[in-house]
Amino acid sequence: MMIRDLTAEDFSAVDMLMDELHALHAEKRPDIYVPAKQIYSKEQFEEMLQSEKNFAIGAEIDGKLAGICFFEVRQSGGNGKKGVAQNRIAFVNDIVVAEKFRRRGIAKELFAAAEKTAKEKGAVRIDLMVWNFNEDALGFYKAMGMDVQRFVLEKQL
Repeated sequence: MMIRDLTAEDFSAVDMLMDELHALHAEKRPDIYVPAKQIYSKEQFEEMLQSEKNFAIGAEIDGKLAGICFFEVRQSGGNGKKGVAQNRIAFVNDIVVAEKFRRRGIAKELFAAAEKTAKEKGAVRIDLMVWNFNEDALGFYKAMGMDVQRFVLEKQL
């Protein structure tokens, strides 16, 4: 397995992985997500690759992209609100491993690479959001040393 930066040539494989992730969200939360193809357009993907705050890495096995992780390093702190600490954080927007490659340590390698880059860029923590229904992901993130930071509650009306 090789962890590497993604390139514009990876778009088709990234598109398939994002479709896989989105299908799970659309199945479990149809009130929020609707079936869709091409979550990121080619232009959006290429813009992400060019951005200095965004990072896009992938895990390659035998020449195939098996997993991806998109994260950004940004300033936290309530948009200048008084009484809120200003910190650099890494926020994981997307992490997904193709179903046929799961349970091989790929997500762990991607997460470790994101963590290493985040530290190099001065981030003091990694944040992400995960849906309550995604028990596999919740277990994985806890195994990676993450703790619950807060809860977002909802009530259907």
